[in-house]
Amino acid sequence: MARGDTVQLLIVKIAFSAILIGAYALSTSLNNRLRYSTEKSLQIAVFLVWGVQVWNLLNLLAIMVL
Repeated sequence: MARGDTVQLLIVKIAFSAILIGAYALSTSLNNRLRYSTEKSLQIAVFLVWGVQVWNLLNLLAIMVL
């Protein structure tokens, strides 16, 4: 981030989110016992990835303002 290579980092993080969202969509075909735990773990993972993206955005805004 300090070097300004933020576009590539953003693309990789969005790709991770897309993979997790795709895995979440595919988990709906699982049986009920596996489905709940798989969906919850994928929901948490997507939430954490987007949390990292928001954190990085705030850091970038702080760098641009200062």
